[in-house]
Amino acid sequence: AEAKPTPEPAANPPALEAKVKAAEDKAKLAEDRAKAAETKAATAAAASTRISSDAMGREKRKGESGAAVNFITRNQALKRLQLTLPEFRKLCILKGIYPREPKKKVKGKDKTYYFLKDIRWMMHDPLIQAFRDYRVWRRKLKKAQGKHDKVREEQLLKEKPEFTYNHLVKERYPTFIDALRDSDDALTLIHLFAIMPVSVTRLKPEHVELCQRLAHEFQYYVIRTNALRKVFVSIKGYYFQAEIFGQTVTWIMPHRFNQRPASDVDYKIMLTFLEFYEVLMGFINFKLFHSLGLKYPPKLDEEKDSNADIFRAIIAESITNAAAAAATAASSSSGAVDAESQKKKLDQLKKRSEQRLAKLNEAVAKFAAARDDAAAAAEEKGEDNEEDVDVFDEETEKIRAEQDVYGKLFEGCLFYISREVPRESVEFVIRSFGGQVSYDGGPVPEDSPAITHQIVDRGIEPPNRRIGREYVQPQYIFDSANARTLLPVELYGPTSKLPPHLSPFIDDEAYGYVPEYRKRLNQYIREAGGDVAAAERSVLNDEDDGENDDGMDVDDEDDLEAEYQEGLRAEQTGDFAEEDDAEDSDGEEASDDEDEKPNPSKKVMPSAKKKKDAKQELDDQMVLAEGMMPSKKRRALAHLKKRQRAKDDVLANLADKKRRVEAGQLQVEGGVLKSVAKPSKKSK
Repeated sequence: AEAKPTPEPAANPPALEAKVKAAEDKAKLAEDRAKAAETKAATAAAASTRISSDAMGREKRKGESGAAVNFITRNQALKRLQLTLPEFRKLCILKGIYPREPKKKVKGKDKTYYFLKDIRWMMHDPLIQAFRDYRVWRRKLKKAQGKHDKVREEQLLKEKPEFTYNHLVKERYPTFIDALRDSDDALTLIHLFAIMPVSVTRLKPEHVELCQRLAHEFQYYVIRTNALRKVFVSIKGYYFQAEIFGQTVTWIMPHRFNQRPASDVDYKIMLTFLEFYEVLMGFINFKLFHSLGLKYPPKLDEEKDSNADIFRAIIAESITNAAAAAATAASSSSGAVDAESQKKKLDQLKKRSEQRLAKLNEAVAKFAAARDDAAAAAEEKGEDNEEDVDVFDEETEKIRAEQDVYGKLFEGCLFYISREVPRESVEFVIRSFGGQVSYDGGPVPEDSPAITHQIVDRGIEPPNRRIGREYVQPQYIFDSANARTLLPVELYGPTSKLPPHLSPFIDDEAYGYVPEYRKRLNQYIREAGGDVAAAERSVLNDEDDGENDDGMDVDDEDDLEAEYQEGLRAEQTGDFAEEDDAEDSDGEEASDDEDEKPNPSKKVMPSAKKKKDAKQELDDQMVLAEGMMPSKKRRALAHLKKRQRAKDDVLANLADKKRRVEAGQLQVEGGVLKSVAKPSKKSK
């Protein structure tokens, strides 16, 4: 059957379609308005919330900031690093990490705290894995020893893990200058363990031998470069100070007595420092020797070393000669000497030396050209700029003159060191200042006429005194080195009462008390003539150092500063009142007595009342100024005043002792001041 067609819907009239479209647009507009209102309300709510949070501050929760986050306790660090307490202490020493004191101890006042960033930094160190491997190795070794398995024990002893600290030196000291600045403690500990007996717990003979070698190599460099500047002998040992690459290095060499190790010292911690310092000093000595073009480590003459001739036993070999000798030895040992390859290596070494020399010449030429250009520019401008151009030359001449003082102080002198004198320290000072040394069994016998000085320390006259030879005590060497001049030998004779051994590390004028012998030393330095410049550079300052020379120009700023200081001095003493009265009366005197001239010899002294009033006014001003200071600065001022009072007490005590010694109430016995006993009536 055929499908019936579906009837089409009748088309809406135009009026009806317009009404439907208007209703849809109205509904859509209402919906958009509702959305806009909701958005506006949400924005207003967010803004009000932000304003309230800014006004009230963000809410802080416990444990999210401050000391709770920045610090960590030692037990927490041990758990995080998975180390034992001895291993953790050793790692902290090697890495240079120390405990900290937070203002607020969150975990308790009886805990030890560290920076969390330091512990995180330690987590990536390869030594942690080395500690774990060593712990496993010890466990295996104990197990083999418990089973009496000798084969396994010998095998494990050969496989003992070793610790390397080279990366720590590079990490803690990025540059060589940084290592030099931190070498004071290293040198002191190296010199201490160089004379330490092997009976100390866990100290091996290899450590003592290595410390002796490192100490002698460093002293050899100081001798070769004349770098020693100061020396002082105390009950602790010998204090030395050298200047290396512009850095002052100070260390202590203990006296060579029979050491008795104390039982209350933790030698495990000291040995940990020693292990690191041995590596550090190896790096430093390597750099110092290479700066002189010498091979490191140097060779030793076994015969001289066995005779304790430590400085002459070191054989300094040039790097070029050592490389050539090594190349020759390698080629001869191979059996087939290749002349062309050997010649090529020697040519390469020669080329490198020529390149280094060319670079130095180029730098000198550049500096000379810059100096000439500056001089030419000054001439074109018509300015006298000779002083500015020659500043570098003057400084260079000063440095060279000072080096001549250090390297030529004992030049031409041959010292014979007697058996009772500590040889190593005295020989080190003499050689550092350009002198020659001999001793019992040395290169020059005792009866040689070439000996100019003999050092004795027995307190008696030598039985066979030789003509033409000076006999002095060891203090003569140290005092002459500090004074930069040869002092009179009469003061240091074998039976003479020695003068005070003054410390070169103290500036007496700045301290406020200048000993009498310091003034005599300054007089000897002035009489020496050529050594005055070197003495002025040291702490042995002349008494007239603060005064200006006659030919020195003074700037306007210096004049203003002088006037300001003079005004302050006048205000403190009350002289300003006299000056004001004189200024006020100038007009009257000029009008009344024009022909009368003032008498320059007549001086009006200010009255005691004016001085007292001026001092009282100054004290009142200081009290007012101190009251207006913040509490932090007030505490700092109180601390400074306390230190000044303590210093004044010390100076007053020294002055009182000096007065009593001069009056005969005190006398020196065995280096100690003792009161002189008053004679009793019966003895009278």
